[in-house]
Amino acid sequence: MPTYDGHRDRVISHLPWREIPESMRARQTEWQTFLRDEYDLRIGTDAFISEEAVITLPNGEIGDDTIVASGAIIRGNVSIGANCSVNPYVNIAGNVTIGNGVRIASTASIWGENHVFEDPATPIHEQGNRYEGIEVGNDVWIGAGAVVLDGSDVGSHSVIGAGAVVTSDVPEYAIVVGNPGTIVGYRGGRNEVTPRSDLRGRLSQFGEMVAEQISDVISTHRRDAPERGLPDHPDSTPVRALCDAVEIAGMFDGTPPGWNRADLVEELQNLQDPDTGLLPNPGETPSGDRDPTSLPPEWRPYHILSVGYALEVLGETFEHRISAVDDCSPENLYEQLEELPWETNAWGCGAWIDHYATGLYFNHRYFDSDRSLASVFGWLETSVDPDTGLWGEPTADEGWLQPVNGFYRATRGTYAQFGLEVPFPKATIDTMLRHGRDSTHFRATSKNACNTLDVVHPLWLCGQQTDYRRDEIEEWARVQLDQILDHWHDGRGFAFNLTDERPTLQGTEMWLSVIYLLATVCGMSSELGYEPKGIHRTDTGFHIYRR
Repeated sequence: MPTYDGHRDRVISHLPWREIPESMRARQTEWQTFLRDEYDLRIGTDAFISEEAVITLPNGEIGDDTIVASGAIIRGNVSIGANCSVNPYVNIAGNVTIGNGVRIASTASIWGENHVFEDPATPIHEQGNRYEGIEVGNDVWIGAGAVVLDGSDVGSHSVIGAGAVVTSDVPEYAIVVGNPGTIVGYRGGRNEVTPRSDLRGRLSQFGEMVAEQISDVISTHRRDAPERGLPDHPDSTPVRALCDAVEIAGMFDGTPPGWNRADLVEELQNLQDPDTGLLPNPGETPSGDRDPTSLPPEWRPYHILSVGYALEVLGETFEHRISAVDDCSPENLYEQLEELPWETNAWGCGAWIDHYATGLYFNHRYFDSDRSLASVFGWLETSVDPDTGLWGEPTADEGWLQPVNGFYRATRGTYAQFGLEVPFPKATIDTMLRHGRDSTHFRATSKNACNTLDVVHPLWLCGQQTDYRRDEIEEWARVQLDQILDHWHDGRGFAFNLTDERPTLQGTEMWLSVIYLLATVCGMSSELGYEPKGIHRTDTGFHIYRR
């Protein structure tokens, strides 16, 4: 009677959790010795690696009691923990770290690499690869045919359903299904409603905690200040820090502790140059003659925003018209806008529009300016890309960061400030959600206040015009809140970069505003007990002027 030992070996190679005969154990010893020598691969005790698997792992690791079945392909910089199972025809490639007790079902793929394709003028194969990497936590089940894409971290104890496509970070215990992957619940008996209740409670507790600590936070930063002003983000100025303190206190209907309101108003108003209306730092003397058609960096044009809105929070405004803005004729404005480097620095270009339009806002509201807004809105409406809803182009190094952040700055000072609708809200939402899944900027360990604000504000703004993809927007917002709320430093506030250990007034003001916007998108902002004042306020819509 014929024997079928070869068939039995193939079965075990595909299903290695079955009892492995001694004959295969002996071959495993030889096979694993070869892999160790060939790739400097670290292999744990009692691991099983099918001889029919394709393994190319220089300096990689496969942990104790982990099994790799027939047909699996594992290549690149991959580390797999203990007690894991990699089933038949699984693909794992690029920079991937997998924890302990992970189950990866047949035909699933984990791609810790991606082609660069931002430049449409260059063939994709000439643009190289990007390796953002993937981290899979402990006790995760990745279902059959699921795909985890580069830059997406998968939290411990989560479940990725069969055929799901994961394009962004997955929280712990989440259950993800569909394409794109969507959280439909959480393990442990919780359903979709319960996490909303949990989030509502977290927001309420957070708001109460901040209200109790906010005076101490501002006082702490003032005590640490050298001479005048306040310590802040290294790229900011003492003037910005002082204005941040005013806006933070204003969120809770107060004035920064230790300051007299009248003294604050006087100090801020005295910053303004009476001839131009611009606001250099104290002690700075801009060099050269002022070009009336530009807002040069040495005149600190961002101070139009920070000082102007801080004065509004205090119930006052500038003493002088911002003539540098009103003096810019429509012809000069168009020349300036056309010369801005939109292809490489759309963020800076959007900021230029924000400075200019906000100057017009103050001039119209408080100085009866006759300078028309039609020119700036006309340029914006005729220059926007209808396919993306944005101005500018993605770059090879930063992807959509420049045009996304530039969109926020440009529309914050124009469409949002004057209560007008953006041109292509659905296309804008598509682009924002695409960028919001880029873990280069939105992984918990790399998140900063500016990049997060510059996505949630446009999503909030467009959401006032359309319900398009509202569920996805809300889910994205909830993931951000989950990653942000626990990073408050007691008595010191938020760091600008979420995981830094150095809280600042800028980080505190921006993250409090971001949290409010994220909560607004989720329909829960009333739980916080505060709302942004000044530059990040949401009660926009200056209706005194119409185009």
